[in-house]
Amino acid sequence: MPYADIRVPQSLNLYAYVRNNPLAKADPDGHCGGPGEPTCAGVKVEETPPVQPAPIKTVTVTDKDGVAVTGIGPNAKVDGTVSVNGTPTDGIRLTESNENTENGKPSSTKKVEGATITEDGGKYTDTIGNLRQTDGSAAQNASVKKKYETTALTVVDKHTMSLTLPNNGPSCVAESTRTLSNVGPDGKATPYFTLTITQPVVTDAYKIFQ
Repeated sequence: MPYADIRVPQSLNLYAYVRNNPLAKADPDGHCGGPGEPTCAGVKVEETPPVQPAPIKTVTVTDKDGVAVTGIGPNAKVDGTVSVNGTPTDGIRLTESNENTENGKPSSTKKVEGATITEDGGKYTDTIGNLRQTDGSAAQNASVKKKYETTALTVVDKHTMSLTLPNNGPSCVAESTRTLSNVGPDGKATPYFTLTITQPVVTDAYKIFQ
């Protein structure tokens, strides 16, 4: 059912017309609503390159289940804007998933996947980092920080963000790549990390199930 949204039960019913809302919607071609309705083709996500470098520090972030996670590591914040048909749009729910590697191998650090809603002109903020949880003691915190400063590390995050548009709009995904690295030109570790990002590419959510 390529035009269905698995999070909207009405869209899964092959015998339902315009999600059971014919007074407000029309569907001339039998796919996804009438002229003027938003589609993923009209959704654009733009992120501002972060301020460099990404500091190594203790931070607390909240995951998409509302659980707070505290750890130490390089981290930075990226500001983004979501537009629909050229207009920055509030009320879009964003839920992320991450597939991380460290120096080409699966990441061993705590994976924190968050959720937020666009506001103040389609804006959102995403914290990007590599967090190692500690017991909170000064000695262990200092040990973890020193390891980050002296061990060459490149963290690549294949980032997928699900976008749920308001008012039963379509569900889309935005994919990008974020890279944290402290590797200098000589291949050795430096005491600071840089964060590079690619701009998110938006597609229909149903394509990830094909």
